[in-house]
Amino acid sequence: MLKRWIAGAMLAATCTSACAQAVAYPTKPVTIIVPYATGSGSDIQARLFGQHLSTALSVPVVVENRPGANGAVGLQALKAAPADGHTLALGGGSVMVINPLLTKNLGYDPKDFVCVSGVAKSGVGFVVGAASPHRTLDDAIAAAARDRRALPVGTYAALYELAAAWLGALSGTKIENVSYKGAAQVANDLMGGHLELGFIDMSGVQPLLKSGRLRVVALSSEQRNPMYPGVPVVKEKYPEFVANTWTALLIRADTPAPVAAKLSAAIQGLFALPEIREYYEKTGFEPLKLDAEQMRAFQQQEAVRAKAMADAARIEPK
Repeated sequence: MLKRWIAGAMLAATCTSACAQAVAYPTKPVTIIVPYATGSGSDIQARLFGQHLSTALSVPVVVENRPGANGAVGLQALKAAPADGHTLALGGGSVMVINPLLTKNLGYDPKDFVCVSGVAKSGVGFVVGAASPHRTLDDAIAAAARDRRALPVGTYAALYELAAAWLGALSGTKIENVSYKGAAQVANDLMGGHLELGFIDMSGVQPLLKSGRLRVVALSSEQRNPMYPGVPVVKEKYPEFVANTWTALLIRADTPAPVAAKLSAAIQGLFALPEIREYYEKTGFEPLKLDAEQMRAFQQQEAVRAKAMADAARIEPK
C-alpha cells in the first residue's frame, strides 16, 4: 500500500509540474527565426502567423531574419536558444531533410528540432525575366545544349539547389547553381538580365509576376496550379520530377512537452482565421495543417523522396 501511495504521489507531482509548465507559458515575447531573407515566402508566412500567434498567446511575437548557408545560420541560432518554447524557427524541407544531403558540417542536426506544426506546401516555379527569349523550360535547356554550356539556375535554399541538379540529371543538362540569399535577389537579377533562369517559390514575387516583369515557365508540383493554368509542370516531361517546398514551425526537441503541446494547439487554431485562409487562396500555397505527430510522419516521407532525388543527381554531402 505504501509503495502504491508513493507512486501515486509521484505521478500527481509530475502532472502538477507539467500543468504548471503549460499554464506558465509564455512568460515573455516569442521570437520566430526566419533562416532566409526578408521578402521570401518563409518570411511572409512567419510574419502572418506571428501576427496572429501574438493574439493567441497574448504576448508580442517578433520575427528575426537570419539568412545564410542555405538556412543553417538560422537553425544554429534556434539550437543555441533556450528550449523553453519562446524561440521558434520557420523552416521546412530545405533545412530539415535537404541540407544534410548536401553539407557534412551543418552546425546542427535535424534531430535537434521538432516540427510543432506544419504551415504550407507548394510546388516551386522555374522563372525568367520579362525580356528572356525562353518561353518554356525546354527553351532554356535547348539553348544550353545548343551553345554547349551549363545552364545557370538561381536558387537560395538547399531544396531548390538539389532539385535544379536533379533536373540536370534527368534532362542531360549541366546545371550551374547560382546561390542567392533570397527570392528577391534572384528576382532582381532575372529582371536585370543578369540571370537566365531562377527556381523560386512564387508567393514572395506575386506583384512581379502579375505585372509581367517575371514569367513562370514551369512548376515542380504534382499537377498544374489553378493560379497558373497555362504553366506546365516538369512532371509532364520528366515523370519522376516532383519537388515541393514545405514549411513548418520548429522548436528545440527538448522543449517541455506541455509547452510544445500548448504552442502546437495555438498554431493549429490559426488555420481557421479568415486572414490565414485568404493567404492560401491568393498565393496558391496549400495549408499544411498537421500537428507535431503528423509532421513527424510527413517529414519522414519527404526525407525518403529527397534521398532518391540526391541519389539520382549523384550528389553527396561536402
